[in-house]
Amino acid sequence: MVVEIEIDRLEDLEPVLAEVPDVVLLDNMQHGDLAAAVAVRDRLGADVALEASGGIRPETIHAVAATGVDRISSGWPTHDAPWLDVALDW
Repeated sequence: MVVEIEIDRLEDLEPVLAEVPDVVLLDNMQHGDLAAAVAVRDRLGADVALEASGGIRPETIHAVAATGVDRISSGWPTHDAPWLDVALDW
């Protein structure tokens, strides 16, 4: 079982790291806050993966990766994807 906790404020990170989840999802954080979260995690020596999410687009993914987070998730590919309605009537 993997335990992932989502936070959207940098000040919530230290208390969450104290609980030792497997992953902390950093939702909708600015690049500076993402880098600061990595620094906090590393300073505390926590063995926790940090995942960036929220507002990740092709033009921002390199900057997000440069913050040092371990994972990046994005819903962008599905936001504007066209849907195909298929019916299988008998």
